[in-house]
Amino acid sequence: MFEQLYEQLDALLSQHGIMTNVLLKSERSLLEEEEQLQMELYFAASDDEDLPLATIHLFPIDEETCEIEVEISFDQQTRQLREAAMLWQQAQSIVAEISMTEKKRYLSAEQIAEHLLILDYHFVVTMPQNEQDRSAFVDTLARFATDLGKLVRL
Repeated sequence: MFEQLYEQLDALLSQHGIMTNVLLKSERSLLEEEEQLQMELYFAASDDEDLPLATIHLFPIDEETCEIEVEISFDQQTRQLREAAMLWQQAQSIVAEISMTEKKRYLSAEQIAEHLLILDYHFVVTMPQNEQDRSAFVDTLARFATDLGKLVRL
């Protein structure tokens, strides 16, 4: 499932930016003797390190279904400070069900080490079983790629 989903996403996302890294992660529970796989794709509009970076998580639910979760991080320290409410409003005009988190990490009361605005949303896809399903599957991923391409350029 990961291979087919990755190939589709890579082809569609490459029209809107670049994939900067791909990780396949395995987690093994010591108590339940269970292993879970997860794929992480890192996507940006370009090589410019000052632009937002999207992390796309692929979580298999079962053999036919996968949850896709995306987080787009806007570094408030290296870029011009963004108005959080304006960013969220712009993002919601692209993806209505998107949420936003603000993350601040301090080294001391006066010294901030990290300040991020993080947009995130998720959806579930089912691997296609026939041509009609395949068409809907590709349409869903194409809309996702287009939306993500817009979000990393905000």
